[in-house]
Amino acid sequence: QDAVMNPAFSRFHPRSNVLYTCTESVAEEGEIVSWKVDARTGRLTKLGSKGAGGTSTCYISLDKGCKNLLVVNYWDATIGVFGLDPATAAVADCRSMFDPKEGRPMKARHDKHVNHSQNDENAQKERQADPHSHAVILDPFFGQIAYVPDLGMDLIRQFKFDQASGTLQAAGMVPSGPPGRMALGPRYIEFHPNLPVAYVVN
Repeated sequence: QDAVMNPAFSRFHPRSNVLYTCTESVAEEGEIVSWKVDARTGRLTKLGSKGAGGTSTCYISLDKGCKNLLVVNYWDATIGVFGLDPATAAVADCRSMFDPKEGRPMKARHDKHVNHSQNDENAQKERQADPHSHAVILDPFFGQIAYVPDLGMDLIRQFKFDQASGTLQAAGMVPSGPPGRMALGPRYIEFHPNLPVAYVVN
């Protein structure tokens, strides 16, 4: 019965009957909602919510220790780290926020922009004018490197992730495709379960 505006992405806690959902809007701050899942019926009961610290919230990851929730806000590109309540596993306060724009305003406006669904030259030009973080994935080995595909800048950002402090430290970036290619728009990165190989979806 709890209304949620435009839920964009959900992720289950691996050890608790808790589901996390983020809402997506280019005009309003995203929301991270925690739900208790009834193991017998699957019914969801809202545990609480927190503001995501940005707009168009679109991706959620849990760290290996299930101490932090890493969240991406697509429209303004910010990447947040939120703590979890140790008793309920509900999302708690924001521990840190990384802004690849370094506080600069977006060139595109949420109230006046072209239709990105068309993906024509105008849409691509506007989309590539700003950073647009699209996901955050931790390395599968130690969970200490965070990878963030930046759809706007055509690159994969890398961060050192500190679980104890809940912080991300910039640690380089790599292009998401071959030299000379533009408007690739990387969205996701996934790791091979056995080999030292990663796959990027442009």
